[in-house]
Amino acid sequence: LQVGAAQVEQDVKAMIESNAIVVFSKSYCPYCRQAKMALRSIPNLEFAIVEMDDGQHDGWQAYVAQLAKSKAVPEAANNNTMSVPQIVIHQKYVGGADDLADMYADQRLATLLGRSSLS
Repeated sequence: LQVGAAQVEQDVKAMIESNAIVVFSKSYCPYCRQAKMALRSIPNLEFAIVEMDDGQHDGWQAYVAQLAKSKAVPEAANNNTMSVPQIVIHQKYVGGADDLADMYADQRLATLLGRSSLS
């Protein structure tokens, strides 16, 4: 089932607009698992996960990569946007697992989430 580019764009944008945090992931990816574990460790944090290898998201990775380049926060601008995970927080592309870990460590993630701390 090949989905048109316009539908992919609409679906990805709807996912990002309707969730404060979206992790575009692949189920077998160790970096994706690391990022999801980090987010799960934050109390009362809701986030959406899109497993792009589940057969229902054809074309999403290329579109997410394109969107990431245009919506990146400055620290994420030089990332490989074709890799996974791709993490979007409050409709801003923040990067992958390493970027998330760095933001977690230096409290930028807490600030972005509007929290005084992540514990």
